[in-house]
Amino acid sequence: MPYTPARPRTLLRQTPMLLAWAMVTMTGTTLLTQTAGAADAPKAAPAAASAAASAPAEGVRQALFEPFTAAQDLVRAKKYAEARAKLAEIEATPGLSPYEAYQLDRLQLTTAVGLNDGAAAQTLYDRVVASGRLTEAELAPLLYNVMVAAYRADDHARAAAAAAKARVQPAMDADMRAQARQIQIQSLYLGKDYPAAARELEADFTSLRAAGKTPTEPALRMLASSYNQTKAKDSYFGVIEQLVMAYPKKDYWLELIGRVQSQPGFDDRLWLDLQRFRHAALGMGDANDYFESAEAAQQANLPVEARKLLDAGYTAGLLGQGALAAEHNKLRTLVTRQAIEDDAVINNAAAAARVSREPVALVHWGMSFVAAGKVEQGLALLEEALTKPTLKRIDDVRLRLGAAYALAGRKEQAIKTLQAVKGADGTSNIAHLWLLNLQTAAAK
Repeated sequence: MPYTPARPRTLLRQTPMLLAWAMVTMTGTTLLTQTAGAADAPKAAPAAASAAASAPAEGVRQALFEPFTAAQDLVRAKKYAEARAKLAEIEATPGLSPYEAYQLDRLQLTTAVGLNDGAAAQTLYDRVVASGRLTEAELAPLLYNVMVAAYRADDHARAAAAAAKARVQPAMDADMRAQARQIQIQSLYLGKDYPAAARELEADFTSLRAAGKTPTEPALRMLASSYNQTKAKDSYFGVIEQLVMAYPKKDYWLELIGRVQSQPGFDDRLWLDLQRFRHAALGMGDANDYFESAEAAQQANLPVEARKLLDAGYTAGLLGQGALAAEHNKLRTLVTRQAIEDDAVINNAAAAARVSREPVALVHWGMSFVAAGKVEQGLALLEEALTKPTLKRIDDVRLRLGAAYALAGRKEQAIKTLQAVKGADGTSNIAHLWLLNLQTAAAK
């Protein structure tokens, strides 16, 4: 199931932060702090000189103070190209102290953002973060901006890494933290790191469920797609089941139904049973759905069920039309003729009492009664069939009895009967679909 995550809407409101952070932090008083370098300071007493040499120089030397101030003024005036040229002069100065290099990076970052030079900005973001000189209050928005810039540039690996750091910053507010988590997971997914995306989503879902909450449909779809991309089919369909339970849409049901039929070992004799579930869960489909289901029922010696399907198709205006109208009419004629004998039994209590009590006959008549709307009589015959020691394919009968219980609204009996279906030929898989549907209906 392909999935493309939507971009977080709140990112649109955060764009000004890319420049705002830089402007605020570039105009602080610390930048204007001066320190006397060896070339600028007057000669001092030996003791004083020794002390000065051992002390850390956390300021801009006098010779660079004016160029730094000029560059800062140009940034404030949004003259970014001129500011960049001035900063290039400072960068060419030999022997920049760590503090001077740090302040240079900050101003260069501002100009890069102002000039929309994304490549330079990303490099400078990294250097400023790596400096270790930022306060918690400064680091949080900077990492956020790194994340946003990388995300907008489709640099998924970088965005995921920045988001992972941003979301754990103490100064990050709750909304930005949640958005960082969203971007982290989306970036992992968009960067095709599907195993990592799945791990992070599963971690979030564990926390949500512990709090009694249900994951969102988009998040579940992303998880399903992540598993599908890694060929983890069991995990994929496990998530599809979660989607069916929380957001029971037709497409999700069809995924599960399709899987049952495509499973190795699925016996084609169960195709009609699978269709019965599909009709119960999703309703009837197109003309082919009616016709093919009726044809399968006729071939299974269930003309009453076949006739019911055909009548519904004709009533819906789907059968008896188009290029296949003749085939539709031919099958209807055949089914109507074959159903006459079954009708006589179904509508005659005395005749019903004389029906053979052999397992095959009991199952046949049980299903025929259910199809004719005489559900209780049909259930009784199917229940009796299960008591016969000569019954073959007991899981087939359990499946059909459980489905009939479900259609009759006898939920507890349906669940108990369907849970007993263990066949590896597709019967247990169809039973599982019925159980899921019963749980979904109960949750509504």
